[in-house]
Amino acid sequence: MSGLSNEQKDLILDFYFRCGDQQSIDRGRDLIASNSEAAQLYADLEETLTDLDSIKYEPCPDNLVEVTVQRLKVAASAGQSRLEKLLEQEQQRTDTLPPLAIQFRDRWRNFLQVAAIAAVFLLISGISLPVFNNIRNNAWQMACTTRMGNLGAAFDSYAQDYDSRMPYVPVAAGSPWWKVGYQGERNESNTKHYYLMLKLGYINPDDFLCPGQKDTLRLMPGTIQDNRDFPSRQYISYSFLLRCETNAGQQIRGRILLASDRNPVFTSIPSDVSCFQKDNFSRIVINEILQKMLSPNHRNQGQNVLWSDGSVKFLRDRIVDGDDMFMINGISVYEGTEIPCSQNDIFVVP
Repeated sequence: MSGLSNEQKDLILDFYFRCGDQQSIDRGRDLIASNSEAAQLYADLEETLTDLDSIKYEPCPDNLVEVTVQRLKVAASAGQSRLEKLLEQEQQRTDTLPPLAIQFRDRWRNFLQVAAIAAVFLLISGISLPVFNNIRNNAWQMACTTRMGNLGAAFDSYAQDYDSRMPYVPVAAGSPWWKVGYQGERNESNTKHYYLMLKLGYINPDDFLCPGQKDTLRLMPGTIQDNRDFPSRQYISYSFLLRCETNAGQQIRGRILLASDRNPVFTSIPSDVSCFQKDNFSRIVINEILQKMLSPNHRNQGQNVLWSDGSVKFLRDRIVDGDDMFMINGISVYEGTEIPCSQNDIFVVP
């Protein structure tokens, strides 16, 4: 299989697992149809992984596949006997799980055995770890699309109940929109508007978390009513259209960009709530790197974007209708209190 590049193998895997974007899936299909070596690799995949067909589109317990496959790949390089030993260890490990998790054991034991064979096959086929990792990242991207679609449905439900208006709490123009987690009486952070949908029960807190974003924390439903905002930036992976008194109570008319994966320009802003009393925002000067950087949620390869009609699209650039959604037109130094120059100037933060 040495004649196929890693990119071509990646396309074949995207087509088999249906875990890439539609363009990648279509390219994989065309490659298999036109290239005999690609067709043979796909046939080998079908033969080797056929036992996974019943579960490859189903969700699995958090991190199980990622951790198991990583360990299986290490074991595969050491030989089949090491794989058998690892499978035995996996069985022993599941025996120590709490009662709620034991019910998954029998179902996933067969998966582990097939995954062991799959790991060996992938290595023999020359499918590299970066290519295999890309399957995982594509799956995260698709899961992120689903969660952002859930946000879109929440926006729509809220708008139906509130005269087509977007969620809003009174925030003065020029307030520090970066203070995610501030629980004081003043309404400052931009995320307070969208936390309102949580408090009113329009959305699940997990839908604010991108699966591709590491170091996130899950907000427990029982604590939602105790807060006025997300506890910190670790509880929200997305950036939202900036709201303040200049567009207070704005009705959704036409197709409006509502949210995107996290804005890459402001990833350095402090998340420690102890900084809030000092307004400790370090000025950010836009350089060439920040002008081109894409969202960190998906390895800086692009970002999902949500529109008010509920549609979600993965963009590999940051320009929407000629406007940079991550910055304000004409501003090159940010202090965390900026407002867009017009309603046509898209600005998603933090």
